[in-house]
Order: sequence, then C-alpha cells, then structure tokens
Amino acid sequence: MVEKIIRNITYWSALLFILIMAACSLFSTTYFRTDYAEVPLYRADLWPLLLIAAAGVWALFRVICRLLDRYRITGRSVMAVLAVYSLLFSTGWVLISNSVPTADANTISIIAAEFAQGTYTGLMPGAYLYRFPHQIGYTAYVEFIYRLFGAGNYLAVQLINSLWICLILFCLYGISGKLFGEKSARNTALLLFFCFPLYFYATFAYGNIPSLALSLAALWCMITYVDSRHPSSLTAAGALAGLAVLLKSNSLIFAVAMLIAAVFAGNRISWKRRLLAAAAFLVLMQLPGICVKQMYALRADAEVGNHGIPKTAWIAMGLQDGDLAPGWYNDYVMIAYQKYNNDNLLVAEDARQEIDRSVRSFVSDPVYGMKFFGEKFISQWNDPSYQCFMVGHEADAPRGWLADSMYYRTFHGIVMGFMNGYQFVILAFAAAFLIARRKKCDLRVLLPGMIVVGGVLFHLVWEAKCQYALPYFAVMVPYAGAGVDLRLLE
Repeated sequence: MVEKIIRNITYWSALLFILIMAACSLFSTTYFRTDYAEVPLYRADLWPLLLIAAAGVWALFRVICRLLDRYRITGRSVMAVLAVYSLLFSTGWVLISNSVPTADANTISIIAAEFAQGTYTGLMPGAYLYRFPHQIGYTAYVEFIYRLFGAGNYLAVQLINSLWICLILFCLYGISGKLFGEKSARNTALLLFFCFPLYFYATFAYGNIPSLALSLAALWCMITYVDSRHPSSLTAAGALAGLAVLLKSNSLIFAVAMLIAAVFAGNRISWKRRLLAAAAFLVLMQLPGICVKQMYALRADAEVGNHGIPKTAWIAMGLQDGDLAPGWYNDYVMIAYQKYNNDNLLVAEDARQEIDRSVRSFVSDPVYGMKFFGEKFISQWNDPSYQCFMVGHEADAPRGWLADSMYYRTFHGIVMGFMNGYQFVILAFAAAFLIARRKKCDLRVLLPGMIVVGGVLFHLVWEAKCQYALPYFAVMVPYAGAGVDLRLLE
C-alpha cells in the first residue's frame, strides 16, 4: 500500500515536471551573454523547428536501429565507441580551452595545494573551509591528485574529469540496460554521443562531474540490489553514495531516492530486512565524510566541520530576490556570517527569520510568489548548456581559433542552437516514455524520476544555478532512450 502511494506520487510528479521542462524548452531558452556575466536571460524559440527536429531524430533512430540490427552491432559495441569518442572529445577540449579554476574552484585548488605541502590555514577560524565545511571532501580529492601530479596541477584534475565523464556514460548505459533491456541501452548510448554539455564540463575543476559519476554508479548498484537483494550491491551503493555526497553535497538527492528504493521497492521481503537495509545504507553513506574530517582534524590539530554557515542560510537565500535572478546567489550567506562574527547559531536564527519573512510575502501576495518561483524554475532548468561554457570561460593562455569561437563567436551560437534542440528531444522522449509506460512503472523504474522530482523540489527552495540541473538532465537520458522507440517496451 505504501509502495503504491509513493509510486503514484513519484510518477505523476515526475511526469508533470518533465512535461513543464519540455514545454519551457519548446517555447523559450535561458542563456547567458558571451561576456559571461552570470545573469540569466530569456528568448523565444522557433518551436516548429524543434518539433521537426524531434520528428527527425525519431525517424533517424528507426533507420539507425535497423542498420545496427542488420549488422548485429550490439549496445556494448556502441558503448565502446562512445567511450573512446568521449575520452577524445573531453580530453581534447581540456587541452585546447586552457581553462582555469575560478571562484570556489580556484579557492579549493589553492587550499588543496597548501594541504599537500603541510599548511592548514584553510581550516582555521574564519577561513574558507571553516565557513564552508561541506567543501572538505572535494578539497581532499584535489589534494590527493596534487600529491600525485604536483601541487596546483589543476590540468590533471580536468583530465581526470574526462575519465569520470566516461564512467558517467557507462553508468547511464548500464542503468538503461537494467531497467529497459539491451536495445534501449543501445539507444541511450546513441543519444549520449550528442550530450555536449557533459563533455564540455571536463574543464570544470569542481565536484560536479566526479560526484555525478559516483552517484550514477551508486544508482546502478541500488537497482541491482532491488532486483537481487544481495548485500554486496547494497554495500557498494551505500559506499559510492557516501563518496558522491562527500564530493558534492547536492548528491544527497540521489542518496535519498536510493534509500526510499531500498525500503519500498522490489521483491516482497520482511519490514525487518527493509529497515536493516536502510540502516546499513545510511551508515555506509556517513563513513567517508567522518573519515575525511577526522583525518584533517588529526593532521591540522584543529576542530573540523562544526562551525560552518548553516544550511538554512542557503534556503533563506534561495527564497530571496537578487541581482541575478530570483533565488540565485546574492551574498546573503556571507553578509549574515560576517554580521554575526562567524557565529553559526546567530546566523541560523537570522536565516529562520528571513525564511519566515519570504514565506509570509508569498502567502500574502500569491501572484508575486508564482512569478518568483516561475522565473526561478525557468532560469535554472531551461539553459540547454547547463552553464558548460560559463564554468570554463576564463583562460591562463591565449586560445586557438576553435576554442575562441566556441566561447565567444560563431561556433558558440551553432553549438548552443544544437544543445537547445538536444535538450528538447531528451525531455520530449522522456515524457513520451512515462506516458506510454504509465501502468507499468514500478518504483524501481521510477528511481530516475524520483531523483528528478527531488532535484526540482530541492532547488525550488535552495540556491539556484543552471549547473545544478545537469545531473538531473543526465538521469533522464535512459528514459529518452526507451521513449525514442516505444516498441521496445511492448
């Protein structure tokens, strides 16, 4: 009974959100100027062209699949080609873009280099990791790379991102195969050849890419566990989810969906076993974070992770207007932290009051509330690039004509137009899958949809950024791989 209720809520919520995303993608686009000021702008789309593109993709897939069947080319073969293509694309882009870490990524790079040399000022009161202890996991990851390849060698971080991207593709292929079969997995692999935002993200020396890879690997293991109830799959899922959250705290959305699946999805087993599985998953998830914090506490002889800016401050900011767009970064978290002299309890109380003030304003003026959340949603979820150019636009050396054109000139417009069409195609076929499979979607199949629902709801109240939407777009590709040829589901 409980499983059925969760299943129905997940199904209809996922379908609603994906349909809204598809409609937004069909009629408009969120974009940024090529001076890369982080102010989202909006323009109308030529929707008939996008509909024609979707129809063309469907027809092309019919032809390609027939040819692959005729020559007995399997999904594994397509995936092998995709892996090589991905490594060449993302590695090549890293080498020609000359991108450097900026903002938080640059700060973490500097701190990780200091850690590698035995200096721990980044953990001292008022310093970056003192204020933002959720970044300690990714800092440890970068430090490990710097110890292997040299302090400050962010190029190594970017090149390793290419390997993580390859793992992301492999996991999406594997998840699709687990849920829908080999031919749908082959379709997913074919669609992933054109997921350009993912390849361009190789330049982003931050936690987004490795955490997504680990989250998808954990998801694959959890689906395997739901099928088999084998402890080894649960152990792997918990450990991988813990590492993903360690590198990027937003990965907790994936982990929560997997926890729900561990308890409610799949074979009928006793509630005792379900609850034990949930407890084991939670314990395994916590271990990486505990170990890393303890390691730095011993090395630096300092208290780690107990004085940071409270999470409610980001919720307060996510419910405020700002110069960029509703719910985007507006400096509130830093202003409040400095105002109360690094006292996180006072900041938490201030954030609570700000949240209360925002909620009261939405309730007293529903039109304003609808406008606020409507613009916040479209500003974050309707950028087909997912800020893949924004995160790597600064360089430490002159760029060649290709990279320069991709960031600022002719190729930028061409690729943005292609990604806009690709975004709509993925969303449209993902929605088609859910509609066609309405009566056959159990919680196991709805795990990716549950992650999308969690991501949308979380980022309606949390700080908004287009880059935060990329993991949820990626997890919809297996749905699109099944939806592009619905005959495979019959």
